[in-house]
Amino acid sequence: MSEHSDANQPSQTDLTARRNTLSAAKKAWLEKRIRGETASLSQVKTIARLDSYTNVPLSYAQERLWFLCQLDPATSNAYTVPFAVQLDGPLDATILQQALQQVVDRHASLRTTFHVHAGVPVQHVAPTLALDLPVRDLPAATDAAGIAAQLAALVSAPFDLADGPLIRASLLRLSPTTHVLLVTCHHIITDGWSVGVFLRDFAAALIALRTGSAPDLPPLTVQYPDVAVWQRQVLQGAYLATLQTYWRTQLADTAPLALPTDFPRPAVQAFAGATLPLPV
Repeated sequence: MSEHSDANQPSQTDLTARRNTLSAAKKAWLEKRIRGETASLSQVKTIARLDSYTNVPLSYAQERLWFLCQLDPATSNAYTVPFAVQLDGPLDATILQQALQQVVDRHASLRTTFHVHAGVPVQHVAPTLALDLPVRDLPAATDAAGIAAQLAALVSAPFDLADGPLIRASLLRLSPTTHVLLVTCHHIITDGWSVGVFLRDFAAALIALRTGSAPDLPPLTVQYPDVAVWQRQVLQGAYLATLQTYWRTQLADTAPLALPTDFPRPAVQAFAGATLPLPV
């Protein structure tokens, strides 16, 4: 290889000048990055070799949702992640339940409940959790609005973060060859991205059960409790204080938004929002 110079590369003087424009928090992060001290997901280690975890700290995202549920227990059925799938063709509900069970067995977060230990919220992961799949027969003449009403009623059932389970499934039978599978999780154990992971693993388990083979899925090297512990280890001490100081400074003079809306906000939040799709 031959050496060459690149006129487009910034000089050391330019780099120093740019570094001097950074905030204290960004300078601290950059220095840690240069020293190779910034953490990445590749550094997450398992905290237990078993399938169960006890008295594990919550991630910051989990703690935020846990706090909201303690502040107002009515939010237990507001922060949910439901998804429904229509299944057409002959269906074996037993195999469907077994595939769902394999997903629950695979992911520790789906077997998690939340408790208080020494005044601090913690998460417990059960080694096993039997997931039922009740089947509800709907009249053949049920229209889309009727199906939506049935799904809404199932989704709105409250969760108990301590007793669990925080995942439930139902199968609506519209005809011998038309079904709707509904899975509802509390947001504290899942999110929108995870729905795609759930459906991928569920499809792999379903195919394996139908063909008598093993699911085509890679082994999980870490579980979500491992990530929560890693996050707490990274975000602490002077580094966490720097981040907190930065955001407190940035938000110090923030005023509440006064957005014009069609309807005034009620004194008591009812969580009766809707979805309005708008193509752009």
